Amino acid sequence: MSTMTSRWQLNACYTTEEIKQKLESLQQELDRFQTVQAPIRPQLVTLEQLKCQVEELSDFVYCLYAEDVSRQEVLDLLEQTDTLQASLQTGETFFEERLRTLSNDEWTTLQHEEASYYLTERRAIMERRLPAEQEQLIQTLAIDGFSAWEQLYEQRLTGLRLPLNGATVTIVQAWHQAVHGTTRIDRQTAAAAIAKTCAAAQDDFAMILNRIAGFRLQNF
Repeated sequence: MSTMTSRWQLNACYTTEEIKQKLESLQQELDRFQTVQAPIRPQLVTLEQLKCQVEELSDFVYCLYAEDVSRQEVLDLLEQTDTLQASLQTGETFFEERLRTLSNDEWTTLQHEEASYYLTERRAIMERRLPAEQEQLIQTLAIDGFSAWEQLYEQRLTGLRLPLNGATVTIVQAWHQAVHGTTRIDRQTAAAAIAKTCAAAQDDFAMILNRIAGFRLQNF
């Protein structure tokens, strides 16, 4: 059975240079968001828009990485998106602190004007958070800590190569055959190859996952 070798054509959406420009632009907007004291309602709208843009761009960069894990410029973009995600979380903390200062009357009015479920959820999260300065410190340190471990996990996993049907394939291609192979033998062969390759790297993956779990336990 032949293995899947098709690739997405992501460059048709954005070039690498366009992504860099968008990342820089969003970073500037997030920095400005945390320094400009706008009225609470338009600030909520701005935060929602920024969040959508950051998530969309982060997902796109991850797709670029999944398409070709060997591209150094994409690894650089991944690091930039991690920084951007941390800035977004800091912006959310900044906004939550503003929610905390609202009077009961202001809070009630805002709930009537905007999506009350989202606001109630944010306020509930806010009550469980540490003081803003400590939350911002955690988010900053997570760039080279928690996020870095997650990125290393993805790099190690997607970088795995294994022999299958006389060719060297990626872990994703092997997984595709293990799940969608036309015969039981094809699926068993792919599954066995995946298990053997992953077993050889199990100590590395165990260490990475333990670090990720440790961060979550300490902070949440």
